[in-house]
Amino acid sequence: MLFKILLFCFFSIYLSANHIDRGFLQNDIDVIRSFDIDESYIYNKSFIEVYNDMMLYNKNKYQESLNTAMPFLPKIKKLLYENNIPQTFLYLAMAESYFNTGAKSRKRAKGVWQFMKSTARRYDLVINQQFDDRMDIVKSTKAAILYLGYQKKIFGSWYLAVLGYNCGEGRVYEAMARAILDRYVEKNGSSRTTKHYAKTIRKYQQKRVGFSTLYKTYKKIKKLGPLPPLEYLLRVQKDQKRQYFPQESRRYLKKILSLAIMSQKSFLIDKNNTHLLNIGANDSIKKFELTGDLNLENIASLANLSTQKLSTLNKHIRKKIIVSAKKGYNLYIPYENITQKLLDRLKVIR
Repeated sequence: MLFKILLFCFFSIYLSANHIDRGFLQNDIDVIRSFDIDESYIYNKSFIEVYNDMMLYNKNKYQESLNTAMPFLPKIKKLLYENNIPQTFLYLAMAESYFNTGAKSRKRAKGVWQFMKSTARRYDLVINQQFDDRMDIVKSTKAAILYLGYQKKIFGSWYLAVLGYNCGEGRVYEAMARAILDRYVEKNGSSRTTKHYAKTIRKYQQKRVGFSTLYKTYKKIKKLGPLPPLEYLLRVQKDQKRQYFPQESRRYLKKILSLAIMSQKSFLIDKNNTHLLNIGANDSIKKFELTGDLNLENIASLANLSTQKLSTLNKHIRKKIIVSAKKGYNLYIPYENITQKLLDRLKVIR
C-alpha cells in the first residue's frame, strides 16, 4: 500500500511538473520566434548551456538591473512598440549594458545601447564637450531602432540583425557567404567557380579586397542555395581558426535569448519583485527639450530629487552645468517629481 501511495505521489508530481514546463515552454518558444529563429533551436545544446549558466549566476544582477532601470524602461518599451521592433529587443540593451545609462566598454562604446562613436555619428547622435547622446535614453534608443531596422532590412531576419549589431555588417555577409558556399560544396563537391569564390572570401579576410568585392561575391554565392539554419551558422567548425561568427557574437545572441526567456521565470515572482513583471509601455518620465544654460543641481532641488538620481536619467549631460547650448538637448524628469516651480524654471530656460 505504501508503495502504491508513493508511486501515485511521484506520478502526480511528474505530471504537474510537465504541465508547468509546457506552459513556460510555449512562452519560451514565442521568444525564440520573435527573433525569426526556428522554434527547434530551444533544444540546441549550446544554447541550453548558456541559458543554464545565466540562470545560475545572473539572477541577482538581472533583478538589480531591472530595478535600477524602472524609471526609463517604459520609455524604451514604448519606442520599440511604436517602431514595430519586438519587445524582446529590450534584452539586447540588457545584454549590452544591464541598463546602465553611463556604461562604458573597453572599446569605448557608451550608453545603454553601447554605441561606438562612428556608428553614433552615423545616426546623428551628438558627441561634444557638453553632451554625449549615446547616453541619452530616447535619442540612443531611436538610433538603435534605426540601426536594427536597417540590419533587418538587409539581412532579412532579426537574429542576423542582432549578430550584425555585435560584429558588424561585413562579418555577417562573410558568414552568410561562407555558410552557403560550404553547404553547397558539402552536397555537390567543389568546382572551379566555388574555389574562386572561396579565394575571394579569403582575400577579404586578409584585407586584400574591400567590402564591395565581398558583397558582390555574396550576391553570386546566394544563388547557390538558401542560407543554412542558425545551428549551422553558430556551430564550431573543426580545424577552422576563423569561425563564421566570433565566439563573442555566438554567445551574445544566446545571452539575449536567455535574458528574454528569464523575464518570464519564477525567480522574479516573490514579494519584492512582482513589480518587475508589470513593466508597462506607459511613460514614467517626461522629456523636456531645452536650449541655453542649465544647472542640474538646481533642477534636482526644484524636482525634489537627488542630483545623483537626476544625473542617472541624464547621463548624456556630461557635466552638471551647461553653458550657452545653442542646439536643443533633452532633460528627463520622472512625472512624479514635476513641480510648478520646476515648470516655471524650465520655461525660462526654453
